[in-house]
Amino acid sequence: MNTIAVTTYRRPQFLALYLERLSLCKELPNYRVHFFVDVDYDPQILEVIERFANSNAAGDVKTTIRTERRSACPAAYNIFDAYLVAAEESDEYVITGEEDIHPSEDFLRLCDRTYHKYLKPYDKIFCLAHKVRADMATIGDPSLLVGDHQCTSPIVVSCKDINKYLKPHITNPTFLANPVTYNNIHFPASRIPPQDHYDHDGMTERIMEAHGLYALKPDQTRTNHVGFFGQGHRSMVSPEFDDRPLDERIDEIRDIVVDTEKLQEALIKEKPGAAQNPGDWGLVAGSLEDHKWDDLDLDLDRNKATASHWYYDPDNGFKEYVTRA
Repeated sequence: MNTIAVTTYRRPQFLALYLERLSLCKELPNYRVHFFVDVDYDPQILEVIERFANSNAAGDVKTTIRTERRSACPAAYNIFDAYLVAAEESDEYVITGEEDIHPSEDFLRLCDRTYHKYLKPYDKIFCLAHKVRADMATIGDPSLLVGDHQCTSPIVVSCKDINKYLKPHITNPTFLANPVTYNNIHFPASRIPPQDHYDHDGMTERIMEAHGLYALKPDQTRTNHVGFFGQGHRSMVSPEFDDRPLDERIDEIRDIVVDTEKLQEALIKEKPGAAQNPGDWGLVAGSLEDHKWDDLDLDLDRNKATASHWYYDPDNGFKEYVTRA
């Protein structure tokens, strides 16, 4: 059985809606869902997890609760250690999940097919990743994947690659505790300055860059970043939101989360000045319907995909690698 590693923190209403979306994937009974609850979590997170476990939607449910924060970037340790724990218990691959990144109905099918068709046979294809946020709202071909060196954040990674590429860094205490120093020592030639982007996304991209690895991204988005409110961002929820019972809070935001146009409005409203060009802010919502496709294909010649762009691979070394592998 493979694991979906879900990191969560302080927004139980988003986690509940994430699990509603995930439960629409008919393949979910084949998976273990392992929750990684960060330090200082909202206690109602555990209530949401218990409800999900009692629903018997997944093949297995586990929970790890963090007792200390071990990274300079607050969420980095919780996410990176989740990779290692999940890789130990999974048969072949790990799927990542976050409380405010919600999946499409064909999400698990996409992950499994991508792993078996591309990640497993190609050593240098490290992961399937989320689309670049600026591209999310553009409708693409659900059967197409693009490949390059840019990685927004991994969706599915093989256990083999987690242990080969990520584990040697994650198990070094300096990697998370003092990432700027670590980056200066281990990634001096990176295109990313050592003091920038040292969250788990940036650190993963540095590792990929150092090993010449590639990431795949879908032409049609399969995930939405729905975190339209949080600390300091309250305009789209009622003034009494925090005092309402959990089920009422879930109901209040459900209508926004599941409606692409309302979600887009909510994301932009929280960032003054973003309305003119929301893509620059990453505030773009895409469709999470059950996309129809028979099989997946790579756009090696870069002439088919219309809703995803290529980065950091101007000479299309990805095509050369795949055709020679």
